[in-house]
Amino acid sequence: MKPIDVSSERGDGVKLLEIVWQHRNDFDAVLECEYCNNTQLVKNGYFDDRYMNQVIPAIKCIDCGKRTNEIIPEGISDPDTSGCSKVRYVDVVVKKWTKL
Repeated sequence: MKPIDVSSERGDGVKLLEIVWQHRNDFDAVLECEYCNNTQLVKNGYFDDRYMNQVIPAIKCIDCGKRTNEIIPEGISDPDTSGCSKVRYVDVVVKKWTKL
């Protein structure tokens, strides 16, 4: 599984590990914290440049509380943890993400 770097030219960024569900531009995905490597599920994402480059970097990690971009961009409300839930990868018989 290769992470998709959504940081554009900022350097370090949030890693979008896997889109687990998508319908048109709406999606649910697993994100990875760049500081503590925590994985968390974000639901109801929207696949466009604004969401990928402004909202995802502003989402707080539910473990360490840090975010890629501490300054909330103008025009969006603070996404905080954006309703994320902690997940881990399970590779037993069927590979899938499970809530902790």
